[in-house]
Amino acid sequence: MDTEGILFSFAYVLVSLCIVCPPTEFINAGLTVQNVLAPMLGSEQMDFVHYHIRRTTSTVLIHAVLPIGQFKHNIYHIFCHYYSYCYN
Repeated sequence: MDTEGILFSFAYVLVSLCIVCPPTEFINAGLTVQNVLAPMLGSEQMDFVHYHIRRTTSTVLIHAVLPIGQFKHNIYHIFCHYYSYCYN
């Protein structure tokens, strides 16, 4: 794995950790799953149960999709190196 792959992996892990366990700076800036998806979630005061069902579902889905991005990058990176070795 070259420097580009290591740098991407490090940055992706760092961003993923900030999404899963947001630091105070992210919370103050409004970069949480709840704040980013606020238009889709609706109002907690108007529909408490459905709001929390939508919030929990969206949080679980976003957290479940995070490893897929890293996996896709690794597969792309492997295929690019494979084809560059095969056709050069």
